[in-house]
Amino acid sequence: MAKKYGTTMLSAAEKEKRTPKFLRKIFESPKKKAERLSKASGKANTAASKKMYAAESMFKAAENRDKAKVKVGPVTPMTARDRAKVKIADKGTFKKPNKLDAETRKSYQKRIAYMEKRKAAGKNYSKKNLADLKAKLK
Repeated sequence: MAKKYGTTMLSAAEKEKRTPKFLRKIFESPKKKAERLSKASGKANTAASKKMYAAESMFKAAENRDKAKVKVGPVTPMTARDRAKVKIADKGTFKKPNKLDAETRKSYQKRIAYMEKRKAAGKNYSKKNLADLKAKLK
């Protein structure tokens, strides 16, 4: 019994793979080429846009979560009344505790003493630095 060759039908993708590229360049019509390229670019565009939408949705979830954390509830008459009762504290009422370690404090005091000594002697010193160091020690 003789073997039959070429009886299987090839799909368009398999045909595409099997045809040599140099032959396609020679024999392909401009119309076919334009059609092939538009399909390829369309596939690339859809793939890119899918990735982009996936990334956007990932960020939107995080954005919504962040908005929910910051979102202020509606002002009801009770909260408005309570807010009216609250007195706004004067500036400087609540001071942060000083977090300088002993070594840093000692260094600042030494520098302040040196600057004040120069000031008393009538020599150059930095007024701004002196004020900053004093403010940091308070």
